[in-house]
Amino acid sequence: MLILVIGCVAVLALLVAVTVDAARLYLARRALDGVTDAAALAAVQAVDLDAVYAGGVTTRLPVDEAGARRAVRRYLDASDAADDLDGLTVVAIEVGPDEVTVRTRAVVRLPFVGPATRGRSTVVVTSAVTAVNHAVEP
Repeated sequence: MLILVIGCVAVLALLVAVTVDAARLYLARRALDGVTDAAALAAVQAVDLDAVYAGGVTTRLPVDEAGARRAVRRYLDASDAADDLDGLTVVAIEVGPDEVTVRTRAVVRLPFVGPATRGRSTVVVTSAVTAVNHAVEP
């Protein structure tokens, strides 16, 4: 009987560990998605004013590439995202005529699997968001 109780407790502990690690991954991915989304929205607001003044406003506003890249960096510097996400890095900033795609990555250290594998258990989570700049008609 004692062996059965010990076995059940071990299985229960293992299930709790897996659940906590899975929740940690899920929450880290959600946080990374939020940061990437906000960075892409900040970048797409960098309108190329010279192109607007030269060609007028159509249904899509042109994006200033240098301004978009600066906006992503400014947003990440101003936010506390780097404190919340280990190893947060911008993998790529792709600027199109009227859109910006931001790709990020972060490292997640798993609380229970890590000790079981002598601290070598980290998972890299990635996120990619594309924001398109549409002009609003009056």
